[in-house]
Amino acid sequence: MTVALPRVEQIYAVAGCTFHSEGGNPGLEVVFTPRRKKDGRPVTGGGREISRHGEGHRVVGVSWADLRRTARIPSDSRARCGWGERGCDVLGDEDRGRLRRLVDVVEGYGLRRVVEEVAGGGVDPGVMASLASRCVFDHVATLVFPDRVEDVVDVLRRWEFEVHGPVPSVVVRDWLTRRHGLDVADRDVSIVKARTARATGPSRGLEVFVFPRPRRDDPVAAAERRSCREDHFALRVTRPADGGLGLVRSLLVDDLAMVPDGGGHNPHEGAGTGGRSVLYFTASGGRLELTHDGSPADGA
Repeated sequence: MTVALPRVEQIYAVAGCTFHSEGGNPGLEVVFTPRRKKDGRPVTGGGREISRHGEGHRVVGVSWADLRRTARIPSDSRARCGWGERGCDVLGDEDRGRLRRLVDVVEGYGLRRVVEEVAGGGVDPGVMASLASRCVFDHVATLVFPDRVEDVVDVLRRWEFEVHGPVPSVVVRDWLTRRHGLDVADRDVSIVKARTARATGPSRGLEVFVFPRPRRDDPVAAAERRSCREDHFALRVTRPADGGLGLVRSLLVDDLAMVPDGGGHNPHEGAGTGGRSVLYFTASGGRLELTHDGSPADGA
C-alpha cells in the first residue's frame, strides 16, 4: 500500500480491494493491493496487520466501514472501485456474481421478457396486454450470504444505486427457518432494496435478501446457493383492489400454467402504506412474485 500524507496517519484499507479514497484529509490517497495466499487468492478477512510504511502506517482491515470508522474519514466518503476488478469489495465471488447478474437484468429486461422467461416460451399477445394493463416489472431478487449486511449496502452504493433498507425479512426468513431448522437466534435475514439513479424509463430495482454467514463452509449458505430457491422476478400489481389481483393471478395460473408457491405479508416494508404483500408462482423458467402495497385483504 502507498500512503501519501503530509503527516502520520493511521489508515485502514479494505482487504481484497484496490481503491482511492475520496474526502477526509486534504491530499489523502490510499492505494491498496491485496495480500495473496499461496494459491493466489486474495486475503479477504482475518485480523489486522500494522507496520510503519513511509510517513504513515500500513494496515490491512476487513471492510470499508472499518476505514471510515478508524481513520477519521467522513461517513459520506466513498471508495472508487473499477467495475471489472476482481475483489473490489469484501463480498465473495459467488455473492458478487449474483449481484452483478441482477444489475444485468434490471438494465436489459422489460415486462414481456420477464414473463416469457419464467413461462418458458412465448406468451399470447392478449394475455400480455392484460398483464401490462395491471402490472409493471418491479424488481429482480436473490439471496446472498456476506459477513455483514453493510457489505452489500456498501457495494450497491459504489455501483451508484440508491439503496433502501435494510429492513427485516419475514417471508423468506420463515421459509429458511423451516427448510433448515434454524434457531430463533440464528435467523437474522434482512432485505436491502436498490434502484438505479440513472434510470430514464420505468424504475426497476434489486431486492437482495441478506443472511450473514461468516463461515465459508456454512451448510445453509451452500445449500441455498445450489438451489437458488429465492431467486425470482417480481411484478407489482398497480391495481390490486376490486378483483385486479385475482385477475392477474388467474392469468398466471390458467393461461400460463404457473403453479402457486406460497406468499405472505411483511409489515416492515412500506409500513406507511400497510406493509407489502407477496404471492409466488413457479414455472419451467423460474419463479415469479406478485407484490402489492398493503395487506392481503387489500388485494381482495
